[in-house]
Amino acid sequence: MTDDVFGGLIEAYLREPTDEHRRAVRDALASRGNYDPELAVDRLAAPYVHNEAYADLVLRLLDLMPGAMLSPLTHRLLGDAYEHLGDMDAARRQRTLADLAVGAVLASGDGTAERPWAVLRVSDEHDAAEEVGRSSQHVRYEEADGRLLDVHECDDGSLVWFDVSLLQVPVTA
Repeated sequence: MTDDVFGGLIEAYLREPTDEHRRAVRDALASRGNYDPELAVDRLAAPYVHNEAYADLVLRLLDLMPGAMLSPLTHRLLGDAYEHLGDMDAARRQRTLADLAVGAVLASGDGTAERPWAVLRVSDEHDAAEEVGRSSQHVRYEEADGRLLDVHECDDGSLVWFDVSLLQVPVTA
């Protein structure tokens, strides 16, 4: 797949985060070899942030690309690292990508059982909940209407629903 086609898939998904576009992006990311729906970038980045090793953090996070593309947390961490390194243009670009990625998740539904938000990675769930001012306290897994769902019980007593069906489906060639 050429970079133009890959970029076009990402652009289409960000413009219109439908199931079809989400699947195409997921498949394109997976075909590049390092997509991980369980990416725990926060744990990976923690020692670099603790040691203020921002240049090394940038290199480590860029090593995760393209598989980590559109991970809001990955782009936020890159933005923070670039800011610490004094590269404000790169920091703004990464933060814009983070905002676009979390916006695509939020545009995919309303976070209810009837219209759950759909994600490309498990970590995207926390990013979306945080974006709407909620903090997850507990997660449970449910199957309903042929969908696989993560249900977050939040600190305010509310529930936030995520469709994780795509994370369980084999990648198409």
